[in-house]
Amino acid sequence: MKIIVCLHGKPKDKRILELLEEYKTKISRYQKIDFEFLTPPARQGEIITGLLEKYKGKKIYLLDEDGKEYTSMKFAENYEKDLNNGEKEVVFVIGPAEGFAWLDGAISGEAVKLKVNV
Repeated sequence: MKIIVCLHGKPKDKRILELLEEYKTKISRYQKIDFEFLTPPARQGEIITGLLEKYKGKKIYLLDEDGKEYTSMKFAENYEKDLNNGEKEVVFVIGPAEGFAWLDGAISGEAVKLKVNV
């Protein structure tokens, strides 16, 4: 399975980009992973609706503080189910700062709002 991590905006700090590349190199031994940097559109929601269309049929996790909260074990269990169900790609969408509340009711069956505790 391949993991795609979508981030809002490309980091301006080169050190962050270097850390992402280092992480990608380390995890790639075990799991395929790509980072996609999203440029902010003129209107809120165009990025996400575009991603939902682009990755239609894929498992999409929208990382949002108002999303469903999982323990690490429960999330690992769900991820294992994704693997066993033959998912080819799993997409994690990080941000925006204001969250995805405006998307409620418009999320397809493939997308899950997930709360991440930092």
